[in-house]
Amino acid sequence: MREAVKKYIAEHYEDYVKDLEALTNIDSGNGDREGTEAANKFVAEKMTAIGATTEFRYNDRACHLISRLKGTGKYTILLVAHVDTVFKKGEAARRPFRVDENNFAWGPGVGDDKATVVEVIYGLEALKAAGFDNFKEIIYYTNGEEEGGSKTAEDIVAELS
Repeated sequence: MREAVKKYIAEHYEDYVKDLEALTNIDSGNGDREGTEAANKFVAEKMTAIGATTEFRYNDRACHLISRLKGTGKYTILLVAHVDTVFKKGEAARRPFRVDENNFAWGPGVGDDKATVVEVIYGLEALKAAGFDNFKEIIYYTNGEEEGGSKTAEDIVAELS
């Protein structure tokens, strides 16, 4: 299993970087409902492609996404990341995603938390490709308001926990 996952990740590294670029170049600042919706629609498309069901939840400031993968095991796993950033609209155009000569990725929100968002997707893809389904359900919640916090986000985490 471990070798199959490592092989999948290695073979899909360039795709991962392209997806990280696409997500990083979506302005999704805290309080930007349209931006967090665009980012979470990107996530939903990827999650749906691996067999997850998706549910969007909204408030006046953000879009939240709950993705669910069903398995054959007995444990439920909750994964949480966030698509909002501390940057205002237009920052992605001013500082678009790039990878430097040291293979470091740069761009608004790339490390907090868009790389994690995409890494989780690729990790789940790798597990699926390796045939791993020994879980009852994997719930992946991508929060649209982590940077500023909200009752909506707190309630979702409490519900899913």
